[in-house]
Amino acid sequence: MAERIPWIVENYELIAAFLGADGIHVPRKLFKESSDPERDFVRLVGEFNSVALRLVNEGQERSIEKIRSHLRVMVRRIEGALDDLNEVEEFFQPGTLTSICRVATEQDNPKKRIYEPGIMSITCRRDKSRATVHAPKTMKVPDRKAIEAFREALSKLG
Repeated sequence: MAERIPWIVENYELIAAFLGADGIHVPRKLFKESSDPERDFVRLVGEFNSVALRLVNEGQERSIEKIRSHLRVMVRRIEGALDDLNEVEEFFQPGTLTSICRVATEQDNPKKRIYEPGIMSITCRRDKSRATVHAPKTMKVPDRKAIEAFREALSKLG
């Protein structure tokens, strides 16, 4: 994304603060390096497998509480990764895109780049060239009901 909408990515925190002062909510963590839901989910899957194997192999009473505690921490991390995914969805909402493009065009050099919102997309026009970033077509933030059911099952573990 940084090569297609460079000013927005580089100045996103400024845009979020500017719009927030006007009462317009925009996702806060979207372009932070620490926010990477795909990486987080891959790590969590490996960690979950390890904890599940420990539960099966060490199912003794003394380790159940430790495993349950670890799984609760993992559930919170899964919810955090889902929150990060939700920010992608929020970013591509029409009102959010319109506000972000307005600020970016005003604050960036308008003779150099103009930002335009589209349907689930944002376009950066520069001279005669244009670069567009689209929301992932298959993007859908997972339903949290499974996590809630898992949290309930954890409370009954042991």
